[in-house]
Amino acid sequence: MSEIISLINEKGGVGKSSSAISIAQILAISGYSILLIDLDPQMNTSKMFGKNDEGNAKDYEQLFCKKLSKKSEVLDYISQTDYENISILCASRVLNSLIYKIYDESKESNVELCFKYNLALLKDDYDYIIIDNSPFKSYLTTCAMCASNKIITPICVDNFSYDGLMSLFDTIEELNQKYALSIEFAGMFMTRVAGRTTLYKQMYEVMKICLPIYEGNAQGRISACILQQDKIRYLFQHQNAVSLPESAL
Repeated sequence: MSEIISLINEKGGVGKSSSAISIAQILAISGYSILLIDLDPQMNTSKMFGKNDEGNAKDYEQLFCKKLSKKSEVLDYISQTDYENISILCASRVLNSLIYKIYDESKESNVELCFKYNLALLKDDYDYIIIDNSPFKSYLTTCAMCASNKIITPICVDNFSYDGLMSLFDTIEELNQKYALSIEFAGMFMTRVAGRTTLYKQMYEVMKICLPIYEGNAQGRISACILQQDKIRYLFQHQNAVSLPESAL
């Protein structure tokens, strides 16, 4: 059964596409079979794998607005890459117009669940499905969230990331209730970290109160932490706190 993970941040420029690619490569090197899905109309992830125009000839309306009956119909959207264990579902410029189609369809049906249904046809073909989403909130992102088991968020060390996270939590809660789903916010990781800045040091120290910080050197210094939603909400509402009350733990 595939684990479907979406990388989502409503703020652009946080290294989301680079992170999706890195995660896919690390898992592939570890021997897992990976499907990388590019849902960003900018097609940065697709271009990184040399797939500049491949998605433009695909009929994405069928994939996102219809429940397909055969696994082969979904596999038609997927191509191999030059990397062992990594396949890709490429983005396309038509994704921008597809957003409006999904919106129109959602007025009469639960079209947001079609993508989830279609990806489920691939449950035995891949160990992990990694979805790189666009940096703006849309019905396409909603489809990806509904299809995902887990959401992870790359954030920059700045104050603008907080509002995006709070909005994401609200959306997850809303979708879980509306469609009886079990979407889990699995955590977040910091990108483009400047370890000497005061803001980074403050965030680092406050986050350590909740759970350990995991540090690495992939494409620069990256700090990652996995936190529960209620703890993150508290932290971002009390950024100057040096300790958490027992009620928040």
